[in-house]
Amino acid sequence: FEQYEHYIKGVCSEAITMESVFSAKEIIERLERGLARLPQKCREIYRLHIYEGMKVSEISQQLRENYKSVEHRLGFARKSIRQYLRRSA
Repeated sequence: FEQYEHYIKGVCSEAITMESVFSAKEIIERLERGLARLPQKCREIYRLHIYEGMKVSEISQQLRENYKSVEHRLGFARKSIRQYLRRSA
């Protein structure tokens, strides 16, 4: 969880109160619900980047996809997840 703390703080930084503090389990559940809304390829790339710590070039090689395509899908996934987490906070 600690490795995602900086990300979570950035997403949930508006007006933090005791009522808005989430457990690690709740945050992961929210993240997974957000991921479920993404297209399969975006979800796969996002998971490799966040959970496995892979760089775009590594993901591109592993999935045998164009670097720019992976970069674009990762950007789309990040933006979508940020929006989802803000709306569901």
